[in-house]
Amino acid sequence: AHENLAREAVRKSIVLLKNGENADCHVPLPKEASKILVTGSHANNLRFQCGGWTIIWQGQDGNNHTIGTTIFNEISTAVHPSTEIS
Repeated sequence: AHENLAREAVRKSIVLLKNGENADCHVPLPKEASKILVTGSHANNLRFQCGGWTIIWQGQDGNNHTIGTTIFNEISTAVHPSTEIS
């Protein structure tokens, strides 16, 4: 009964930052950016992005224990194939 609320909380809690030199720097990122850096130990770990209560007490590490996609995977599928993602 609480899955939809939990999914909404996850979507709203992810922070996307973009480097820039002025106030005109904004997201969303262009689809054909030359390079994108996705950083942090949790960028490609669904359990860490969803939090400890996803499946069992403190969850399970990795991407095979709950349905969803990581921010790294989602960015990878959203940008142009020529974009370098690291």
